[in-house]
Amino acid sequence: MGMYDESCLKSELALGRSNKKLHVDALDVVTSYKDDQQHLKLAVSITDLAGYPVFESDVELVVDSPDGTKFSLKNETNTYGIAFFDIKNVQKGRWEVIVFNVDHPDYCYEKSNLAKPWSITYV
Repeated sequence: MGMYDESCLKSELALGRSNKKLHVDALDVVTSYKDDQQHLKLAVSITDLAGYPVFESDVELVVDSPDGTKFSLKNETNTYGIAFFDIKNVQKGRWEVIVFNVDHPDYCYEKSNLAKPWSITYV
């Protein structure tokens, strides 16, 4: 029992959706430069446990910037199960990105593979 999120368990019992779980398959970072300003583009891929993309999942990231400022970003996955995020004017230093939550009416979010944050360091 300890493996699953309690809220997952409750919703499964209530709605009988035990086989419908989704998780974060990948988080990819793309950087781009424009007029000497660095932009950070993040792509979060959401799939079900069989590996199929999950459309219209709400993905929330918490971003920890080098100066200690924390902010969250939200977006929805497209038909390929990918949510894109864009952070503009990125300063140098260590960025930490955590997929804080994934929400979908028909799926339960399986957090098991998300214990660690992704760290991105720019010098």
